[in-house]
Amino acid sequence: MARRAVDLGVTLIDTAHLYGWGANEELLAEALHPYPDDLLIATKVGVAPPNPPHDAAICGRPDFLRDQVEQGLRRLRGERLDRVQP
Repeated sequence: MARRAVDLGVTLIDTAHLYGWGANEELLAEALHPYPDDLLIATKVGVAPPNPPHDAAICGRPDFLRDQVEQGLRRLRGERLDRVQP
């Protein structure tokens, strides 16, 4: 479905680590990599996964945010993110 959307002219994919705790980024990479030159990829970071008995939590520590960006790049098989939203 993502490939079809891009084929029909979608130029922005917005994702987040918390959508499936990274699984969605792997699916997007599988469907869209190598990415078209005009496709922008945005992501959101700053939510730590649940760690029972605790729920997911906001985390704005620079090292945590950096790690989520690096993990996202790896899962997306990318070299850059066009927009990162903490």
